[in-house]
Amino acid sequence: LTKWVARENRSRNRYGDMVPYDQSLVLLGRPWSTAISHPEPQITVGEAGQSYINASYVRRPEYGSRGEALMALITSLPEYIATQDPRENTVADFLTMVLEQRCPLIIMLSE
Repeated sequence: LTKWVARENRSRNRYGDMVPYDQSLVLLGRPWSTAISHPEPQITVGEAGQSYINASYVRRPEYGSRGEALMALITSLPEYIATQDPRENTVADFLTMVLEQRCPLIIMLSE
């Protein structure tokens, strides 16, 4: 689904070859608390198209007894959001996401 939505929203992606996974997709108008209470991705094409921003929730991995990183539990709280730096036409979406998700810190790594 996300690949299709990303293709449909090419003008909203800085890099077309980097798209979020459905299960970690941040949607505008859907705070992370909603994503946690309904962890399975239940995204319709229309919803994803209207609410799309190229951003993913990032959860800290769990660690096994030998120190190996394991996949985070879907119910664990996201600690970060990874996204692309906004384009001129997505600055408002970016700021909306920051406000809705209550991001306390923004770190930008870009050229």
